[in-house]
Amino acid sequence: MYGSVVSEFIDGATGLFASGRSELGFYTQLRVRLNEQHTVDAFVDVYRTEEPSAQVSMPAVGWVRGFKWNYQPDKKNLVYIRFQTSRREVDEEQGQMPVVWNRLNRSVRLHGQFFISDQDLLACRAEWVRVQVGGQREESGFLSYLEWRRDFGGWVGMDLRASWASKGDGKAGFMPTSGMCNIRLVFRRFMANS
Repeated sequence: MYGSVVSEFIDGATGLFASGRSELGFYTQLRVRLNEQHTVDAFVDVYRTEEPSAQVSMPAVGWVRGFKWNYQPDKKNLVYIRFQTSRREVDEEQGQMPVVWNRLNRSVRLHGQFFISDQDLLACRAEWVRVQVGGQREESGFLSYLEWRRDFGGWVGMDLRASWASKGDGKAGFMPTSGMCNIRLVFRRFMANS
């Protein structure tokens, strides 16, 4: 319904794209601490999937590379901006003929999370993605969300997230069918208490 641009946001949010269970490859990261509050990360991930995953019916090879600037004024709060490029090549069978297609993604993400009290976390994100599949025309899209997490004590909490996404052709809207607008009761240890 929303195409490959929005599926990129959903993959990253849900962890559907790269679970790591059936991947071969390597990941390396370099972190440079500029001072107590600022770090810069550069990373490269080269992989080959041997089994189908959530969105790819056949094995794939690819890479992800990028860098991220982190600002952490204290142990609880964080702001970062990340620039990332990735390419994935998939061998897929369509009828009797195998088809090889490439997917190139470029993205910029700005993310912040702030504790407004010991029980309340406010997170916000804005992300722009440009996707090109199989050498065809590029699509671009934008996603933003605002999330509030409340800790009720112990292992019980609640998350409320409102998201807005837009494709490059001007179509935009809430996407509750994709789980992008939701309220959920969660059982987890709250980050402030860790």
